[in-house]
Amino acid sequence: ILQKGIPVPFGLIKNRFQDAEEKDLITALSACAVVVRGNFLLKSSLVAIAPSVKDARDAILILMNKYGMVQRERLSGFGVTEEVLNQMMSHFGRYVGNAWEMKFDDDDSFAFDYPDFAKVYQDYWKRKEDELENYLEIYDNYYEQQGSEEDEENQDEEMEELVEE
Repeated sequence: ILQKGIPVPFGLIKNRFQDAEEKDLITALSACAVVVRGNFLLKSSLVAIAPSVKDARDAILILMNKYGMVQRERLSGFGVTEEVLNQMMSHFGRYVGNAWEMKFDDDDSFAFDYPDFAKVYQDYWKRKEDELENYLEIYDNYYEQQGSEEDEENQDEEMEELVEE
């Protein structure tokens, strides 16, 4: 189910493997999947993409988990082409307005029904946040960076005008 790279609610997985004990199923899933907004998704380490793209994918999943959506333009500093980003995000997200959000709605029932397992995934994402802090800063500081680049351009233009005078 997870090989296609789309997010899958636990209820759907549970229905597919009805004979399995729920806790055993979640334990098995933890070897190959992560939880993003209550849905299971194949770990980036198991997706057939370049290592730098895996880091970008994990950073995007962290942002999805944190904000519920990701603005594509703010990913421009991730070192991955727009085409690759769009293709990657189309597997687990849908473009709505000016942002990408998860294909499936949030599934709060997983955290409610399995708080101990939900905590394990929260801890996993916290470690990943620390690991990928540079990506998250690029995203969070995008508008500040855009403003400073515009300021630099304006200063350069003003300097050129002064030199011409």
